[in-house]
Amino acid sequence: MRQELISTYLVTIVRCDGLVANGASADPYVWVSATGPQGDSNICLTRTRTLKNTLAPVFNDTLLLGGVTGLSKLVFTVCDSDLLTADDFLGQVEPMSKPTHIY
Repeated sequence: MRQELISTYLVTIVRCDGLVANGASADPYVWVSATGPQGDSNICLTRTRTLKNTLAPVFNDTLLLGGVTGLSKLVFTVCDSDLLTADDFLGQVEPMSKPTHIY
């Protein structure tokens, strides 16, 4: 059985552009998850802070991602935080390139 190196990465979420919300504005946040090599698992690793009343959020949040293997695929999901109902999905991106190690 092949052993995969488990790594920790620092990722900076800078901003989101082109968000469209159900209402006039949104309270967006980004959560980062990782999937296994066959997309078999999806675990939330961490998330940004929530920004209030904007469709063009500038986060500049640096997040620590632990437990990521070289076969993991990172997924960035943008949601609108709602207090009384479930959070709304606003968008998602799955980068094509793998994270790189900096030694």
